Amino acid sequence: MSSAKIDKIHAGEGIFLKVGSKFLDLTIDLSDVSFEDCPPISHYRLAVREGLWLRRLLVAAGDEPEVGTALALATSEPDESLEGAPARPARITTIGIVWNAQPDFSGQGP
Repeated sequence: MSSAKIDKIHAGEGIFLKVGSKFLDLTIDLSDVSFEDCPPISHYRLAVREGLWLRRLLVAAGDEPEVGTALALATSEPDESLEGAPARPARITTIGIVWNAQPDFSGQGP
């Protein structure tokens, strides 16, 4: 995997995310490295495993950040300084999403 596409961001800057809150959804396409009959595309949701204040988003929906890129800055308290290096990454969990695209009969297309 060289990148992931940010599909949707569920939280905004300045919001307190409680344990289990949705952070963002993303899609990973491994077709460049995995040769199969169907595209090896997976969908995931990131949710937080600790309460935190989302202070600054560093990505937007539609972005394709490279592996290892920071997605956001968060703090334990709403007024902590964002100066300096982060103490540690936020604790998150990755949830696989089974994609079940519904057919579009509206004639509007995808």
